[in-house]
Amino acid sequence: MKAGQFGRAGGAGKELKGACVMFGEPMANHTSLGIGGRAEIFARPSDAEALMRLLEYASGMPVFLIGGGTNLLVPDGDIRALVISTQDMKGIKTDVPAGGTVISVAAGEPLKKVLAFCMQNGLSGLEPLAGIPGSIGGAVAGNAGANGLQIGAAVRSALVVDFSGGGTAKTISRENLGFRYRGSSAGGLITNVELALEKGESQEIKKLMIKNFDMKKKTQPLASRSAGCVFKNPEGKNSAGRLIEEAGLKGVRVGDIEVSRMHANFFINTGKGTAADFAGLMDKVRGEVLRRYGVALEPEIKMFLGEKCL
Repeated sequence: MKAGQFGRAGGAGKELKGACVMFGEPMANHTSLGIGGRAEIFARPSDAEALMRLLEYASGMPVFLIGGGTNLLVPDGDIRALVISTQDMKGIKTDVPAGGTVISVAAGEPLKKVLAFCMQNGLSGLEPLAGIPGSIGGAVAGNAGANGLQIGAAVRSALVVDFSGGGTAKTISRENLGFRYRGSSAGGLITNVELALEKGESQEIKKLMIKNFDMKKKTQPLASRSAGCVFKNPEGKNSAGRLIEEAGLKGVRVGDIEVSRMHANFFINTGKGTAADFAGLMDKVRGEVLRRYGVALEPEIKMFLGEKCL
């Protein structure tokens, strides 16, 4: 069935305005790890309206949400669900020409493109996030952070489509988004974000972004296939990476998934690694850190559990 139609494989299908729909799509093509089985239905709506039409047509099906696929572990087997990707939700709108500092960003825009826009237009506030991959929608849903900044601090509001009653769109203020360490309580799929920034000098913004990005390049395996940090940092002074490194686990592997030798909280797909390999290495690392230090590491990476994931 061609893109733009919706239906089960072999079914009559329905025309669906504003969305590309595919069947049996390999999820490995949509994750930074290069891991994931085939999705029964994979759809890329272009906006909130198209998303709500998708939810109406797919009523009763499990729904699996993805943003940029950079902090995500997808299972190896077939995924009997409607997988919705935000990658076609694009656009940055602003009142910058009038001297304003609020920008409206569609969820599928890459975070690096948003940062480039801020640099070009002299908008400050996101510089510490330089080098974080993925989409703005996923970054906000997961309250991505680096160098002391979590992106939730810059969010003014978000347009969220919740899945109750076939999907309804509502604007939620920052105060009601429930931001927490590496998470939020958006309650659905973020389709658009408003960011409140400050005026700044483009060259100074650029310098700070380059500085932060260069620091990441020196300490993180950005060129390798990974999903970013695997575990959340536990409370206290010890980071997850430091605990894993001190436990002597750098370079340890299960199958083709290896604990990075550059940063121990990154797991690298060195070849044909699978989700089972990745999960097995997580269990091995978590068990050793718990045995040695009594610290139970919690996953930061999102894992598909049959419902939703960003």
